[in-house]
Amino acid sequence: MEELEAGEDPVDADGETEWPDHWDKRDQVRAVAEMLTEPRDAGWVADEAGVVKKTARKHLNVLVDEGELETRIGEDGTKYYYPDPTTQVFDQIRELSALSDRELTDELERIAGEIDEWQRSYDVETPNELRASIDETMTPAEREKRRELAYDWEQNQQARTFVRIALQTSDDIEALVDAYRPPEPVTE
Repeated sequence: MEELEAGEDPVDADGETEWPDHWDKRDQVRAVAEMLTEPRDAGWVADEAGVVKKTARKHLNVLVDEGELETRIGEDGTKYYYPDPTTQVFDQIRELSALSDRELTDELERIAGEIDEWQRSYDVETPNELRASIDETMTPAEREKRRELAYDWEQNQQARTFVRIALQTSDDIEALVDAYRPPEPVTE
């Protein structure tokens, strides 16, 4: 499956999904599955991928067999699909390990700067303290802004953890990758 370019979204300006012409239904289901951020049933994935539910279920079950997705059965008996958390963690670390130590350090500094700014601006220490600061005297826009910032703060904390792991393990990962590289071909 050819991947979308970084930042490329298959949804056009009218809100309609436009898949690359050369993609088949499997590619479309896989693309939707890769974007899941919460458990979804086959019907939802089918709607998003522009396929029938039976086709979505078939391809989702293949992704489960391949270890890319996991399932959970809801109280109503519906099967929900979601990305394998372990795979997500290692994919994130793998992506970050391609960056230089300087780039990773810069990212840590950026995250720290944002969190410091939120702590100073709102006189709070944690995302939950920011949420707790929301009250009825604020405008709806200010309440929403604080909720969004609390969410962004938590995302930054998670990203910081991944960046730290990538920095801490970069030398080990590089050594392991080098150990698995095939030797140069011998020419005679």
